[in-house]
Amino acid sequence: MNKAGFENSRTDPFLFYCQSNKNCLYVALYVDDGLVVGSNKTDIEEFMEMLKFHTTRGSLNNFLHMKIQQNEEGSIAINQEDCTMEILKRFGMAEANGVSTPIGCEESDVKEKFTAEVPYREAMYLSTVSHPDIAFAVKKAARAMEDPTVQDWNRVKRIFRYLKNMMSCGIIYKNNTVCLKLYSDAYYAGDKDTRRSTTGVVATLSHGAVS
Repeated sequence: MNKAGFENSRTDPFLFYCQSNKNCLYVALYVDDGLVVGSNKTDIEEFMEMLKFHTTRGSLNNFLHMKIQQNEEGSIAINQEDCTMEILKRFGMAEANGVSTPIGCEESDVKEKFTAEVPYREAMYLSTVSHPDIAFAVKKAARAMEDPTVQDWNRVKRIFRYLKNMMSCGIIYKNNTVCLKLYSDAYYAGDKDTRRSTTGVVATLSHGAVS
């Protein structure tokens, strides 16, 4: 990438950019997938010709299990409906009844061990891409990742039941502003087992969550 004139982003090691005159070209890499976008079609075509492997060109509709929709007014909407359904089917939750919240108030003192696989990583992936609304519930359930109990599995099942209702929902990034906003909150000594405090932070850009 450096030989092609690209510079590495200081904030993301897998993002590269190249600027010439008023044109910009960006390349995002993730394992064996990549995404190329730019302000000039000629620059994009020249870069694609440099690549020695098969590439797909055209409008961006899907990337890393994300559906990406570019609307006429300039906004961009993303969701993971298909990916979510695949996960629900894999863990036998596709026909589960939906719920309106990803976390409930029902708690149990029973600490029975759960020996099967608990799909923390799948839920975490959805929470970091298109469902920040489940982030707190996922992280709370994942505290017992190495030694889960039946209660932890029930927490994850509730997250999946919530996603069953919210599969078609996602994030919309509007075109009228690029203002970065940060929100934070804290719950002092709220964990009844450890009495640890909980802090949450949400960052939005163009009215859509980015972190």
